[in-house]
Amino acid sequence: MTLAPDDVASAEIRVWVDVISIDTGSAERDAHVRSAEFLDTAQFPRAEFNSTAVRLRRDGEAEVTGFLQLHGISRPVDIVVVAKQTWLDDKGLMRAAYDVDAEIDRQAFGLRWNQDMDIGGFVVGDRVHLRARLEMVRVADADARGVRKQNERGVPAR
Repeated sequence: MTLAPDDVASAEIRVWVDVISIDTGSAERDAHVRSAEFLDTAQFPRAEFNSTAVRLRRDGEAEVTGFLQLHGISRPVDIVVVAKQTWLDDKGLMRAAYDVDAEIDRQAFGLRWNQDMDIGGFVVGDRVHLRARLEMVRVADADARGVRKQNERGVPAR
């Protein structure tokens, strides 16, 4: 995230997730979700969001509009971001935590697998609620203290 606190509208946010890391709480279900029937993590290992606009809604809450690329398809998505806390860590670096919520239509991303239930209805709904908790460290603070930057895979730069 690139953010000038006095000019929130100019913020740029880029987030990616290795979709193989998705954890539903069931190893069997996780294997199915990662398979070619669902997310096909072998072919599409990453989901990525890039912002196009940031608007403050109320104190500590923002609406971030952008494009989510999932399963090889890019679609517009609105995300609600809520600031939860800021603190200095044990190295004196400023950190911030945010809760993130969005809802997508999985069919719009080509995720079509489903199965009829014996009692009627389907196993998987079309609307998927995405939730995340993000923690960030202010890079300017880290650079000033000699903490090495990391590349986008999280590997320390040399």
